[in-house]
Amino acid sequence: MFKVKTITNQIDGERINREERWAELEGTETIVFVMDVWDKHWCKDANGKLATLASEINSSLKGWRAKGVKIMHMPNDCIHFYDEYEQRKRVLQEPPFKTSRLIYYGNGVNILKHGFFLHKTEGCPCRPRCNNHRAWEKQHPNIEIAPADLIATDPKEIFSYLKNQQVKNIIYMGAHANICLLKRPMGILKLTQLGFNCFLDKDRTDILYNTPLVDPGKRKEIKEKIYDFIERKFCPRIEFVKEDS
Repeated sequence: MFKVKTITNQIDGERINREERWAELEGTETIVFVMDVWDKHWCKDANGKLATLASEINSSLKGWRAKGVKIMHMPNDCIHFYDEYEQRKRVLQEPPFKTSRLIYYGNGVNILKHGFFLHKTEGCPCRPRCNNHRAWEKQHPNIEIAPADLIATDPKEIFSYLKNQQVKNIIYMGAHANICLLKRPMGILKLTQLGFNCFLDKDRTDILYNTPLVDPGKRKEIKEKIYDFIERKFCPRIEFVKEDS
Protein backbone atom coordinates (compact mmCIF):
# COMPACT_ATOMS: atom_id res chain seq x y z
CA MET A 1 0.00 0.00 0.00
CA PHE A 2 1.23 3.50 -0.83
CA LYS A 3 -0.25 6.98 -1.07
CA VAL A 4 -0.48 9.41 -3.96
CA LYS A 5 -1.51 13.05 -3.82
CA THR A 6 -4.19 13.78 -6.40
CA ILE A 7 -5.16 17.20 -7.73
CA THR A 8 -8.56 18.17 -9.11
CA ASN A 9 -9.68 21.63 -10.14
CA GLN A 10 -13.32 22.36 -9.37
CA ILE A 11 -15.32 25.36 -10.56
CA ASP A 12 -17.20 27.37 -7.93
CA GLY A 13 -18.96 30.19 -9.73
CA GLU A 14 -16.21 32.18 -11.42
CA ARG A 15 -13.49 30.68 -9.25
CA ILE A 16 -11.48 27.51 -9.82
CA ASN A 17 -10.74 25.74 -6.56
CA ARG A 18 -7.75 23.43 -6.33
CA GLU A 19 -8.68 20.28 -4.41
CA GLU A 20 -5.92 18.06 -3.04
CA ARG A 21 -6.50 14.58 -1.68
CA TRP A 22 -4.43 11.58 -0.65
CA ALA A 23 -5.42 8.29 -2.28
CA GLU A 24 -4.24 4.94 -0.98
CA LEU A 25 -3.35 2.47 -3.71
CA GLU A 26 -2.43 -1.18 -3.50
CA GLY A 27 0.47 -2.11 -5.77
CA THR A 28 -1.13 -5.35 -6.94
CA GLU A 29 -4.34 -3.49 -7.88
CA THR A 30 -2.56 -0.75 -9.83
CA ILE A 31 -1.14 -0.55 -13.34
CA VAL A 32 0.65 2.12 -15.34
CA PHE A 33 -0.37 2.57 -18.98
CA VAL A 34 2.43 3.94 -21.17
CA MET A 35 0.51 4.98 -24.24
CA ASP A 36 1.75 5.93 -27.70
CA VAL A 37 5.24 7.23 -26.92
CA TRP A 38 6.43 6.33 -30.39
CA ASP A 39 9.95 6.45 -31.83
CA LYS A 40 8.84 9.17 -34.28
CA HIS A 41 5.87 11.49 -34.72
CA TRP A 42 4.50 13.11 -37.85
CA CYS A 43 4.39 16.53 -36.17
CA LYS A 44 7.83 18.18 -36.05
CA ASP A 45 7.09 19.93 -32.74
CA ALA A 46 5.81 16.72 -31.09
CA ASN A 47 8.70 14.72 -32.51
CA GLY A 48 11.22 17.09 -30.94
CA LYS A 49 9.80 16.42 -27.47
CA LEU A 50 9.66 12.62 -27.63
CA ALA A 51 13.16 11.79 -26.40
CA THR A 52 12.83 13.95 -23.28
CA LEU A 53 9.34 12.68 -22.51
CA ALA A 54 10.41 9.06 -22.98
CA SER A 55 13.40 9.49 -20.65
CA GLU A 56 11.22 11.07 -17.95
CA ILE A 57 8.71 8.25 -18.24
CA ASN A 58 11.47 5.65 -18.05
CA SER A 59 12.83 7.14 -14.81
CA SER A 60 9.36 7.19 -13.27
CA LEU A 61 8.62 3.58 -14.22
CA LYS A 62 11.52 2.33 -12.12
CA GLY A 63 9.86 3.73 -9.01
CA TRP A 64 6.48 2.23 -9.86
CA ARG A 65 7.98 -1.21 -10.45
CA ALA A 66 9.63 -1.03 -7.03
CA LYS A 67 6.15 -0.59 -5.51
CA GLY A 68 4.85 -3.74 -7.17
CA VAL A 69 2.92 -1.87 -9.84
CA LYS A 70 2.59 -3.52 -13.25
CA ILE A 71 3.61 -1.60 -16.36
CA MET A 72 1.73 -2.02 -19.64
CA HIS A 73 3.30 -0.55 -22.79
CA MET A 74 0.68 0.40 -25.38
CA PRO A 75 2.32 1.41 -28.69
CA ASN A 76 -0.80 1.59 -30.85
CA ASP A 77 -0.44 0.96 -34.60
CA CYS A 78 2.84 -0.94 -34.24
CA ILE A 79 2.01 -3.84 -31.92
CA HIS A 80 3.30 -6.43 -34.41
CA PHE A 81 6.84 -5.17 -33.85
CA TYR A 82 6.56 -6.92 -30.46
CA ASP A 83 4.99 -10.23 -31.53
CA GLU A 84 7.96 -12.28 -30.32
CA TYR A 85 8.45 -10.44 -27.02
CA GLU A 86 7.65 -12.46 -23.91
CA GLN A 87 5.96 -9.37 -22.45
CA ARG A 88 3.54 -9.49 -25.39
CA LYS A 89 2.93 -13.22 -25.18
CA ARG A 90 2.16 -12.92 -21.46
CA VAL A 91 -0.90 -10.79 -22.22
CA LEU A 92 -2.09 -13.22 -24.89
CA GLN A 93 -2.08 -16.03 -22.32
CA GLU A 94 -4.80 -14.33 -20.28
CA PRO A 95 -8.19 -16.05 -20.61
CA PRO A 96 -10.75 -13.83 -22.36
CA PHE A 97 -13.07 -12.03 -19.98
CA LYS A 98 -16.61 -12.56 -21.18
CA THR A 99 -18.68 -9.41 -21.43
CA SER A 100 -20.53 -7.31 -23.96
CA ARG A 101 -18.61 -6.32 -27.08
CA LEU A 102 -19.70 -2.74 -26.32
CA ILE A 103 -17.33 -2.77 -23.35
CA TYR A 104 -14.42 -3.02 -25.74
CA TYR A 105 -15.60 -0.96 -28.67
CA GLY A 106 -18.57 1.05 -27.45
CA ASN A 107 -19.10 4.80 -27.96
CA GLY A 108 -17.75 6.44 -24.82
CA VAL A 109 -14.84 7.84 -26.75
CA ASN A 110 -16.66 10.72 -28.47
CA ILE A 111 -15.04 13.78 -26.96
CA LEU A 112 -17.57 16.09 -28.61
CA LYS A 113 -20.15 14.79 -26.18
CA HIS A 114 -18.03 15.99 -23.28
CA GLY A 115 -16.43 19.17 -24.52
CA PHE A 116 -15.94 20.80 -27.87
CA PHE A 117 -13.14 22.82 -26.31
CA LEU A 118 -10.72 19.88 -26.40
CA HIS A 119 -11.71 18.82 -29.88
CA LYS A 120 -11.16 22.21 -31.48
CA THR A 121 -7.65 22.58 -29.98
CA GLU A 122 -6.28 19.35 -31.48
CA GLY A 123 -3.70 19.51 -34.22
CA CYS A 124 -0.26 20.52 -35.34
CA PRO A 125 1.18 23.84 -34.06
CA CYS A 126 3.81 24.06 -36.81
CA ARG A 127 3.45 26.54 -39.66
CA PRO A 128 3.12 25.36 -42.32
CA ARG A 129 1.30 22.41 -40.78
CA CYS A 130 2.99 19.02 -40.93
CA ASN A 131 1.52 16.24 -43.02
CA ASN A 132 -0.39 13.80 -40.82
CA HIS A 133 0.90 10.31 -41.56
CA ARG A 134 2.05 7.18 -39.76
CA ALA A 135 5.66 7.96 -38.92
CA TRP A 136 6.21 5.45 -36.12
CA GLU A 137 7.45 1.87 -36.12
CA LYS A 138 7.76 1.07 -32.41
CA GLN A 139 7.83 2.59 -28.93
CA HIS A 140 10.58 5.12 -28.22
CA PRO A 141 13.86 3.32 -27.37
CA ASN A 142 14.43 5.53 -24.31
CA ILE A 143 11.71 3.56 -22.52
CA GLU A 144 12.88 0.23 -21.17
CA ILE A 145 10.53 -2.73 -21.43
CA ALA A 146 11.44 -4.69 -18.30
CA PRO A 147 11.06 -8.50 -18.12
CA ALA A 148 7.94 -8.32 -15.92
CA ASP A 149 6.23 -5.65 -18.05
CA LEU A 150 3.36 -6.18 -20.46
CA ILE A 151 2.70 -5.11 -24.06
CA ALA A 152 -0.80 -4.77 -25.51
CA THR A 153 -3.05 -2.46 -27.53
CA ASP A 154 -6.17 -4.52 -28.26
CA PRO A 155 -9.08 -3.42 -26.01
CA LYS A 156 -10.31 -6.97 -25.47
CA GLU A 157 -6.88 -8.20 -24.38
CA ILE A 158 -6.33 -5.24 -22.07
CA PHE A 159 -9.76 -5.41 -20.48
CA SER A 160 -9.41 -9.16 -19.91
CA TYR A 161 -6.07 -8.62 -18.18
CA LEU A 162 -7.47 -5.87 -15.96
CA LYS A 163 -10.44 -7.96 -14.87
CA ASN A 164 -8.55 -11.24 -14.47
CA GLN A 165 -5.84 -9.58 -12.37
CA GLN A 166 -8.38 -7.52 -10.39
CA VAL A 167 -6.80 -4.21 -11.33
CA LYS A 168 -8.69 -1.20 -9.98
CA ASN A 169 -6.33 1.75 -10.47
CA ILE A 170 -4.83 2.98 -13.74
CA ILE A 171 -2.11 5.63 -14.03
CA TYR A 172 -1.77 7.16 -17.49
CA MET A 173 1.47 8.40 -19.05
CA GLY A 174 2.37 9.12 -22.66
CA ALA A 175 1.33 11.19 -25.63
CA HIS A 176 -0.88 12.95 -25.99
CA ALA A 177 -3.08 13.60 -22.97
CA ASN A 178 -5.85 15.38 -24.91
CA ILE A 179 -5.97 12.80 -27.71
CA CYS A 180 -4.72 9.21 -27.29
CA LEU A 181 -4.69 9.02 -23.49
CA LEU A 182 -8.19 10.39 -23.29
CA LYS A 183 -9.95 8.96 -26.33
CA ARG A 184 -8.47 5.55 -27.13
CA PRO A 185 -10.86 2.62 -26.45
CA MET A 186 -8.83 1.89 -23.29
CA GLY A 187 -8.26 5.59 -22.56
CA ILE A 188 -9.26 7.66 -19.57
CA LEU A 189 -12.77 8.47 -20.75
CA LYS A 190 -13.79 4.89 -21.44
CA LEU A 191 -12.22 3.24 -18.39
CA THR A 192 -13.54 5.90 -16.05
CA GLN A 193 -17.00 5.07 -17.36
CA LEU A 194 -16.33 1.40 -16.68
CA GLY A 195 -15.59 2.08 -13.01
CA PHE A 196 -11.79 2.10 -12.88
CA ASN A 197 -9.96 4.70 -10.81
CA CYS A 198 -8.01 6.65 -13.42
CA PHE A 199 -5.18 9.09 -12.73
CA LEU A 200 -3.17 11.29 -15.08
CA ASP A 201 0.56 11.67 -14.41
CA LYS A 202 0.69 15.15 -15.90
CA ASP A 203 4.48 15.47 -15.66
CA ARG A 204 4.88 12.36 -17.80
CA THR A 205 2.51 13.46 -20.59
CA ASP A 206 2.37 16.08 -23.31
CA ILE A 207 -0.34 17.90 -25.22
CA LEU A 208 -0.72 18.20 -29.00
CA TYR A 209 -2.65 21.34 -29.84
CA ASN A 210 -2.87 23.70 -32.75
CA THR A 211 -1.93 27.09 -31.26
CA PRO A 212 1.01 28.39 -33.41
CA LEU A 213 4.53 28.08 -32.04
CA VAL A 214 5.09 31.79 -32.66
CA ASP A 215 2.73 32.61 -29.80
CA PRO A 216 4.34 30.91 -26.74
CA GLY A 217 2.26 32.85 -24.21
CA LYS A 218 -1.00 31.78 -25.81
CA ARG A 219 0.24 28.20 -26.15
CA LYS A 220 1.04 28.00 -22.44
CA GLU A 221 -2.40 29.38 -21.57
CA ILE A 222 -4.20 26.88 -23.81
CA LYS A 223 -2.07 24.01 -22.50
CA GLU A 224 -3.03 24.75 -18.89
CA LYS A 225 -6.69 25.07 -19.90
CA ILE A 226 -6.58 21.63 -21.52
CA TYR A 227 -5.06 19.98 -18.43
CA ASP A 228 -7.54 21.83 -16.22
CA PHE A 229 -10.41 20.62 -18.39
CA ILE A 230 -9.25 17.00 -18.16
CA GLU A 231 -8.93 17.22 -14.38
CA ARG A 232 -12.37 18.75 -13.93
CA LYS A 233 -14.23 16.53 -16.38
CA PHE A 234 -12.52 13.16 -16.33
CA CYS A 235 -9.89 12.30 -13.74
CA PRO A 236 -7.47 13.80 -11.20
CA ARG A 237 -3.77 14.07 -11.77
CA ILE A 238 -1.05 12.61 -9.58
CA GLU A 239 1.36 15.16 -8.21
CA PHE A 240 3.31 13.35 -5.51
CA VAL A 241 3.90 9.79 -4.37
CA LYS A 242 4.49 9.20 -0.67
CA GLU A 243 6.99 6.53 0.26
CA ASP A 244 5.71 3.49 2.08
CA SER A 245 5.56 3.96 5.84
